[in-house]
Amino acid sequence: SLSEFSQAIDFNITSSLWFTKMWTSELSNHSSTNTTIINVSSLCAIQPFPTMTTYCTTKAARNMFHESLAKESTGINILNYAPGAMATAMTDTLRAKEELDDGLKDYFRGAYEKR
Repeated sequence: SLSEFSQAIDFNITSSLWFTKMWTSELSNHSSTNTTIINVSSLCAIQPFPTMTTYCTTKAARNMFHESLAKESTGINILNYAPGAMATAMTDTLRAKEELDDGLKDYFRGAYEKR
């Protein structure tokens, strides 16, 4: 739904952009500061998956923001880190969804079994 898409944009893009811009602006005032900002990314940011269009889209936008910011920033290192499948509340929810792609269910099931 449009409401769910809007929430995903707010959570995965807007909040990250606002927070990161706030810190980079503040840190740029301290030229001696060597800082690294880490964006927790996702495989979904670089590889599309069926039934996860919204999540993939918002994570890709967030990655691109951080990649672009890394090109613009001096004295601030910016890292996109995608840890891979992890056993989290989100993956628990995804494993239980009937409409989730079968391949993804197996992928998330594997992460659950490894914990």
